[in-house]
Amino acid sequence: MSLVQVTSRLSAVNPKVAFDDGVLTARTNLFLQVLSLFLWKKTVVVDAAASTVIIKRRYLWLIERVTEVPFSDISHIEYRYASLTTSWDMLGNAHDALERFTVDLALHDGEEERLFSFRGEGAKSTGPVGVFLGDSVVDVRGDQAERSLSYVDLLMELTGKGLSKTARQSRFRR
Repeated sequence: MSLVQVTSRLSAVNPKVAFDDGVLTARTNLFLQVLSLFLWKKTVVVDAAASTVIIKRRYLWLIERVTEVPFSDISHIEYRYASLTTSWDMLGNAHDALERFTVDLALHDGEEERLFSFRGEGAKSTGPVGVFLGDSVVDVRGDQAERSLSYVDLLMELTGKGLSKTARQSRFRR
């Protein structure tokens, strides 16, 4: 963030997420599907009534693999962050970065099922000194942090699982 920070959904590549009638559905971003010539697509359906997470993967237009994970097999939800600095000033201070938030299901057997990654441009706080050293006055960042956190919150609410093995999500349960 130089002096002004602007958040734009156009600076992020997030899955399309919908929540309707107790069912959380997420699918691969249309831009990524077009980029791959529709070779692959992933859809994740979290159904609270059926107590299952259904992960559908389509490869090479025709090959489809479906994984069904009962809520009882889920130990907890993994939520991870990673970033890659893409711009520095002459003193080596970071100006911009690419961010990735990943959401996985950790299962009781030690395996993990990757649900989705939320990616986009990040912003670094540099202030007036950073602008003087070459950073832009207006810095645009993606909304990947907010969207991934909303997805994780809904996932915790529907599954009743927390972000660690010992935590149980009870904040949303009534």
